[in-house]
Amino acid sequence: MFESPKLYNESGFKKESDAKDFILSFEGKKAIVTKDINPTLGVGQIKVEGQDWSAKCDSDAIIEKGTEVEILDINGVKAVVTPIVDKVIK
Repeated sequence: MFESPKLYNESGFKKESDAKDFILSFEGKKAIVTKDINPTLGVGQIKVEGQDWSAKCDSDAIIEKGTEVEILDINGVKAVVTPIVDKVIK
């Protein structure tokens, strides 16, 4: 029996480079913290363009829910962020 070639991989992208481009497209964008980002506990979440992402801060600061942040990088499955407004607990 003939099987048609797979056009998309498990993540929904045609090629691995498409997935990388998608992820890199978030760098420099603004997001809102939806769950406190706490580096000690290793938790945190943001919402960017309607999508939820796990997040961590670029420093040892805790960033409170509701704070606007900028995405600096994507490290594995976590967005690395820095606060735009000063709602940081040191």
